[in-house]
Amino acid sequence: MSPPVVVTNLSESDAQQMKIIFEGGGASVSIVPGASGRLTLVATYPDQQPQPSAPTQPATTIATPQPSASTPPLPTTGGDFIGRVLQVCTGEWEFFGRQQYDLAGNAVVVGHKELEPNYAQRIGRYFDEGTGTTGVDGTNTDMAWSAAFISWVMRKSEAGSRFRYSTLHSVYIYQAIRDRLSGSDAGFWAYRLNEYRPMVGDLLCWARQPGIDYDSQAAGNYHGHCDIVVAVEPDKVWVIGGNIGNSVTKRPISLGPNGFMSPISIGGETLFSTMQCRIGVAVTQTALSTAAQVADSPGTSTSPGGDADGSAYIAFERIAWGKVVTPEFKQAVIALSKRIGCDPSHLMAAMAFESAETFSPSEKNPKSGATGLIQFMKSTAEGLGTSLQQLAAMSQIEQLFYVEKYLSPYSGRFGSLSDMYMAILYPAAIGKPEANVLFSSGSKAYSQNVGLDVNGDGYITKGEAASKVQGKLDKGLTSGLVG
Repeated sequence: MSPPVVVTNLSESDAQQMKIIFEGGGASVSIVPGASGRLTLVATYPDQQPQPSAPTQPATTIATPQPSASTPPLPTTGGDFIGRVLQVCTGEWEFFGRQQYDLAGNAVVVGHKELEPNYAQRIGRYFDEGTGTTGVDGTNTDMAWSAAFISWVMRKSEAGSRFRYSTLHSVYIYQAIRDRLSGSDAGFWAYRLNEYRPMVGDLLCWARQPGIDYDSQAAGNYHGHCDIVVAVEPDKVWVIGGNIGNSVTKRPISLGPNGFMSPISIGGETLFSTMQCRIGVAVTQTALSTAAQVADSPGTSTSPGGDADGSAYIAFERIAWGKVVTPEFKQAVIALSKRIGCDPSHLMAAMAFESAETFSPSEKNPKSGATGLIQFMKSTAEGLGTSLQQLAAMSQIEQLFYVEKYLSPYSGRFGSLSDMYMAILYPAAIGKPEANVLFSSGSKAYSQNVGLDVNGDGYITKGEAASKVQGKLDKGLTSGLVG
C-alpha cells in the first residue's frame, strides 16, 4: 500500500473538492475534523497507482490550527485508522498549547506543562483510559507518561487488540519486534532503521539507556520513548510525543540517506527502530509497499504480485548478507526464520560467522571438524539422521533443511541475537544473562572456541561469544551487503 497522502488545514468546501479529485484517482478518502474546525484529508491508495497532486496544500504537512481552550473532541468510528491517529494526537498537541521544537531541540513554542491542574488531570486520563493504571496523573513526576500517551492515542483511535498497551514503551516495541519475526498479523511490526522508511502513522522508537538496540531488547524491560509520525518531508519527519519538555510536543527529526532514519541521539535518547503501522493494511499490500520503498536502493530488484500466504513479503524483505547469496537461498532463509520465529538477519549473521562469511555447506573447522552453515558437529549430524560427509555434499538450500531441523526445538526462544547464536553454540545458555560463563580455560570446548574469549581472561561468556556474531550482523547490514 502506498504511503497515505495527508492534506491539512482545509475548509469544508476545499476538503470535499479534494475528496472528489483523490477518489477519481482511485484513493480511499477520509476527512477528519480538528479541534479548531479545520479539516484533515487522508487519502490511501490500495496499490502503486499514480497519486494526483494536491491543488492547494502540500501533502506532507500537518495542520497547525489555532489552539483550542477546550478539550478537543475525540474521533468518530468512521474513517481509516491513520486518520484517527492523526486527529487524536494532533488534538492533544493543540490542547496542550501546541508546544514545538526545532531540529536542534530548542523550544520555538512553549505549551502547557504537566503540573498545571487541567493538564495533570489529562495525563491521568492517559494512564487510566490508555493502560488501566489508576491513581496517577501529571503531578506524579517520578513516573514517565509518554507510553501512557501513546497507549491512549492508540486506544482512542480504535486499535483494539492490535496494539500492546503499556506504561512502558519497551513492552510494545519488543512485542512489535517479535510479531515481525513471527510474521503474525499484528497491528505494528518493528524494523531496523535501515530496513524501512517511516510513513505517517508509524512510531519512532528510542532507547533511554545504554546497551539497547533492535537486536538487544533486555526482554522488553528498559527505559525507552516513542513518537508518532505525523508528517514526512524530503529531509525530515515531524513527530508528536508525550512527556517531551513536560508537555505534548511536536518536533522535526532529520532523515538520513535515501529517506531512512539514522541512529541519532537527542537529549540522552538514541533512535534504533521504526514501528510500521499495519492496521488496515493487508500483509501482501505491506510487502508491496516495502518493495516500492527499497526499489531505488542499489542491488535491489522487485516484482509485482504475491500470494495470500505472505510469499510477497518473503520476496521483498531485505536482510543482512542478502546480496552475497542467491535469491533462492535468501527466500528459503526468510521462510525458515518465519517458521521458527527468529529474525532472518540474526540467522544470516550466525551463519556468516560460523562459515567464515562463505555460506558454504562444506566449510570445515580445522580444529573440531565441525562442518557447514552452522558448523554441525559429528554427533549432532548423526542425531539429525545424516553425517558430516553428506552435509558437506549438499547444496545450501538442501542443508537448510537440517539447519531448521536442528533449530526447531528452540522455536519461540530467539528473543535476541545472542539467544539465536546460543542455540547453535551452547543451547543451555538461551535466556541466560550475557555474563553467563560458557566455557573455561582447560576444557576441550574452550580450546575449540578460544577465539571467542574476547578479553583473554580464560572464560568465554555468552556476551563475548555473541559479540562476534554482532560484528557479522553489523557488517551484513551495511549498504554493500544488505539486500
